[in-house]
Amino acid sequence: KYVRRDFEVYEKLGTSLQQRFITEYDDYVSRNVCIQNVSKVILKYGYKCFFEDEYCDNRHLKNLTIDHIIPSSRMTDKYQIIDPNNLLIMCYEHNVLKNDLNLFELKSTIKNMSKKIELFYGS
Repeated sequence: KYVRRDFEVYEKLGTSLQQRFITEYDDYVSRNVCIQNVSKVILKYGYKCFFEDEYCDNRHLKNLTIDHIIPSSRMTDKYQIIDPNNLLIMCYEHNVLKNDLNLFELKSTIKNMSKKIELFYGS
């Protein structure tokens, strides 16, 4: 069976997003809606880690996943989990680092971690 490679990314991430919605809310959302929302995010930011720095583990565009600006634990509406304005593409390493923080909290945490490391090494 022939598979279009240009659609594979959208389908993979869209299906993952659909499964997350179903698992989190025990409700159904169309796979096509999720794929369309993922494609909007890719058009907006490109198919790369949102942070795209030397710590990314996606040097060959692998290990990319969907993450949320507002973490699912803080969402007030279940549809925020599939809202393209709440979605980011991240590599696995940055996704693990971000964990359950929003972007503002992540920025503050990294700043605090950096200060702690500097104190540890006496710099």
